[in-house]
Amino acid sequence: MEGAIRGRIKMTIVNQAGCDLFIDGNEIEPQEEYDTSEMMFNTQSIFSDVGAIEITTEYSQRSFRCFGNLEAYENKEAKDKQGLPVIVIISKESAPGQEG
Repeated sequence: MEGAIRGRIKMTIVNQAGCDLFIDGNEIEPQEEYDTSEMMFNTQSIFSDVGAIEITTEYSQRSFRCFGNLEAYENKEAKDKQGLPVIVIISKESAPGQEG
């Protein structure tokens, strides 16, 4: 997805889960990045064969609800083009011991 809609912030999601993810009806392969718009109040759902994640944004604060074998965290060291932390999706099975 190229660019963000004016007045909205772009959220970058990185798939490190080792399986395909489905976001906004799009298939995101492992090691691929996906940009989606993020608003002041927003919920983004991510699905795969091994689990699901719900990312909720309220006043620029993100929270994650993880189901099955997927986990999500903000990588504050890796910034997107806007200088915001990227969201990394991992599989509990493919990355044992890694915490967000």
